[in-house]
Amino acid sequence: ARMRQKEVRFWYVVHDFLPLTNPAWFSHPTVLRFRNWLAIIAATADGFFCVSPPVEQQLRSILNSRFGLESGYRTVVIPMGWDLATSNPSTGLPNDFEFVKERLRAAPSVLIVGTIEPRKGHEDALAAMELLWKRGIDANIVLVGGIGWKTEALCARLENHKEAKRRLFLMGKVSDEALEH
Repeated sequence: ARMRQKEVRFWYVVHDFLPLTNPAWFSHPTVLRFRNWLAIIAATADGFFCVSPPVEQQLRSILNSRFGLESGYRTVVIPMGWDLATSNPSTGLPNDFEFVKERLRAAPSVLIVGTIEPRKGHEDALAAMELLWKRGIDANIVLVGGIGWKTEALCARLENHKEAKRRLFLMGKVSDEALEH
């Protein structure tokens, strides 16, 4: 209230609503905190920065259906992105990188970059690749990123997969240099 008296405006960045739409992917306390956060921002926001037009639409729908808000706030889409050329990229290549590059040159490849966690669709991507392999299609899948939460079973499946280090490459975190390759 004191900040409002000083004409401070409240804008929030919204990435997604996954704890609301897919609560099984998160711990129960996280889901509860997210719902509380949503109620707070609905009550206090002057505006929202959304990372994409679909997030903006979903925000408007949720604010209307849950809180009866059809107006009284603004939204702006600020797409996410990164340009390695203008950054200070990290360097260094993994020990087995030449083998991986050679394999990637030999067949079409799918590259997924991001923390491995349930909400990112790694299991679906692996199932799609398994279907392709079963149909005799030679293709690779490369997973780059750290390990998130609730992924123990998936990570064990990836590490012990019969295509691991043949057509399935679990790279972990790699440098910008390796990613650019």
